[in-house]
Amino acid sequence: MAIGILVAALCFAGPVPACADTPDKLDNPRISRNGAAANVTVQELSGIVSRPFRVLIDRNNAKREDKYLRVHALGVTAGDILTAVLAAPEPGIRASVYRIFRLVKDGPRYFTMPLSVYLPDSTAPVLYTERIDSAGEEFLVFVFEQTGSRDNKGLQVRYFETPGLRLTIPQFRPNLWLTSFKLRMKDLAAGDNAPIFERDAQLLIDRLVNPKRVVILRLWKYGT
Repeated sequence: MAIGILVAALCFAGPVPACADTPDKLDNPRISRNGAAANVTVQELSGIVSRPFRVLIDRNNAKREDKYLRVHALGVTAGDILTAVLAAPEPGIRASVYRIFRLVKDGPRYFTMPLSVYLPDSTAPVLYTERIDSAGEEFLVFVFEQTGSRDNKGLQVRYFETPGLRLTIPQFRPNLWLTSFKLRMKDLAAGDNAPIFERDAQLLIDRLVNPKRVVILRLWKYGT
């Protein structure tokens, strides 16, 4: 669930600029749109609305030299075919794809894990393909954890493998100083009276299993 926490600030902060002016080479995952290399750019995170998210990203990247948390953007239209090629940056990697989206405007914001595979080495990348049919913007999050074993799965991977899970994200709660935030979530599979539970951002990031790279891709829609 750490990934939903990461994306929550962008989801609930309100309108933010779609992207920076300069493209940014994103080689892993390698993104294609309708069979051609996609024009992936750096997501703009300046301004007050993105402050909790920016602080979280900067704080965690400052702990390491490789800036393993990265945020990008890509303009898409309904019906586009998006393809991502995921390769292991090091041996023994579990590559997972998380998706946050709405099926209808103003409907529930769903949080799913459509793909999670173990990559023993970089010679056998995996392909993720999606047809853009969501309402409004959505987010894809690509997580590369060095688990060292096919059977060693982090807490959030095991959680998303729960049969029948229908997780939604109804609310994001920053603190007064906009320096940290929590996310409120609910499993619709448990019924209308299912409890809403809350998780802190930093705690859940700390629970990732030796993360080597986390790439957040905001898919914004042309004409919206």
